[in-house]
Amino acid sequence: MTAKSPDSAIVKALHVLARDIDSEDGLANMALYEAAARMEHLIAQNHKLIQACSSVLCADEPGTPTLAEARKACVEALKEVEE
Repeated sequence: MTAKSPDSAIVKALHVLARDIDSEDGLANMALYEAAARMEHLIAQNHKLIQACSSVLCADEPGTPTLAEARKACVEALKEVEE
């Protein structure tokens, strides 16, 4: 299996390409900017989902949310992903 680049490196590369590509109509640039923005949004939502799921797995341990609170956080995170 090939090495996996960090998500942040891919987003940065998309931004660089979007800025540096010289397309006559700008469509390639806009597509690259949009791809970078969507990837950033997906990364943020993935982070929220991971946090919410982790809180369910650790629920009711000292210093963590109750199971009900953790489930509510998961539901809220899933609603955001669906938007």
